[in-house]
Amino acid sequence: MTWIDQSRRAVTVLMVALCLVGVPVVANATFSDRAAPGLTVGTRSMVTPTAITGTYACDSRGQADDVTVNITGFNDAGPSGATYGYSLALGANVVRSGSSTSKSYTLSGSQASDGQSTTWTVGVQARLNSWTSGTATRTVVCPKNGTSNGSL
Repeated sequence: MTWIDQSRRAVTVLMVALCLVGVPVVANATFSDRAAPGLTVGTRSMVTPTAITGTYACDSRGQADDVTVNITGFNDAGPSGATYGYSLALGANVVRSGSSTSKSYTLSGSQASDGQSTTWTVGVQARLNSWTSGTATRTVVCPKNGTSNGSL
């Protein structure tokens, strides 16, 4: 064996010995801060709109009981970019509905006059993609055989 071969073997043995001693020291590292990091996770949710404002006008004379509801605004604490669904119902039957990105909307409905006061329900629901909020409602009571108007 030449002195070059012996030198290479000696260097190889030395390198293996250093790896056997050095690798466990590096692998045994620890973190100096023992406190757990704080982490807060949250999600957005579709919140039911509140505080619906607007006006209504009833006309219960003649053959029909008519109502026009003008929604002028409401509070929406949900995520931005929602579309709003609006509805006007008589009992469980939705008479008119529509949607808009605006917080104002007008709905009109009519039914054959029965000589009784009529209770209409106005609904507003926020929608974002396939997510929907609860429905905020306000009621409007139109008198029998007369006219009235007021605020929601």
